[in-house]
Amino acid sequence: MSYGHWRGVFDVLQIDTTPGGQGPFAPPAGWLGDDEVYRALLRDRYRDDRAAKQQMALTASLLGQVYTGPYAQVAREVIDSLRKQR
Repeated sequence: MSYGHWRGVFDVLQIDTTPGGQGPFAPPAGWLGDDEVYRALLRDRYRDDRAAKQQMALTASLLGQVYTGPYAQVAREVIDSLRKQR
């Protein structure tokens, strides 16, 4: 799967899931996948991209995030799952 390595600075309290948006939770521009494909994208990023993994782990260590975009609920579930692993 081509999941596009993401690099850059993002606000760990503003989780944007809009395709082409900022942060490790935003799919690449033009993304059309459903919730399960999006979940697989995040899983692949977490497994294969050290920077994305660190950013996702940091996000999971904090509370008070605001989730936006078409995959906001899935991103919330993924972050909640990461919190339970700690």
